[in-house]
Amino acid sequence: MPDIYTALDCLVIEPNGRTTTELKRKARSDSKNYSATQSVIWLHGLGARGQDFAKLVPKLKLPKGHGIRFIFPTAPERAITLREGKVATAWYDIMKVSPGRIINMQQLDEAVSWIQDLIQAEIDSGIDSKNITLIGFSQGGAVTYEAAMRFPAPLKQLIALSTYLPRRHIFHEQNTQLPIHVFHGDKDTMVPYYLGTDAYEELKEAGANVGFYTFPIRHEVSRDLLNELTGLLLREQ
Repeated sequence: MPDIYTALDCLVIEPNGRTTTELKRKARSDSKNYSATQSVIWLHGLGARGQDFAKLVPKLKLPKGHGIRFIFPTAPERAITLREGKVATAWYDIMKVSPGRIINMQQLDEAVSWIQDLIQAEIDSGIDSKNITLIGFSQGGAVTYEAAMRFPAPLKQLIALSTYLPRRHIFHEQNTQLPIHVFHGDKDTMVPYYLGTDAYEELKEAGANVGFYTFPIRHEVSRDLLNELTGLLLREQ
């Protein structure tokens, strides 16, 4: 497996609040050093960075001793066709946004591989796969849909924020009943609300263990959304 810690720039927040900007396997070989019992891998959207969502961790108001390690990878920079070739951090190129999304599927698969390597690295560090949550916002959510549903070991849950299914669902047999929580703002114009509901309906029809949450917001995160997120992160399997 390639060294995922050099492939992606990651910001890591340990349960004790310690923050590092370089994720090194040998420095974290014993997860008990940080009292981590769960891991959350959280992906940002187009043009953002991992640090942007890391700022939300204190706002989750998690109880002392929560045991959750947060990992915030940053996507590489690449030219975005939709923006006339302007360079931005992105998990994949987007060519068209209406009515659906036309994207670079090869780059999507590459990003999925990176995130699955991060999941495996957490398992190798001592975290049970059933204690690993994936969260993704906007195009980061599209990556987490694929990375979680196709991962060959059962995960705790997938939380999809203001996002869409990049293609028809492909579940690995280990994750056919993966808990999926779809969050979307009904005032979102960046990733229209119907893309969230379409994803939910398609997954529901396929028999997935999926729930849908509507918030009166645009393409953003609100206090109510964070409250729901905290409850899901603290929920026992």
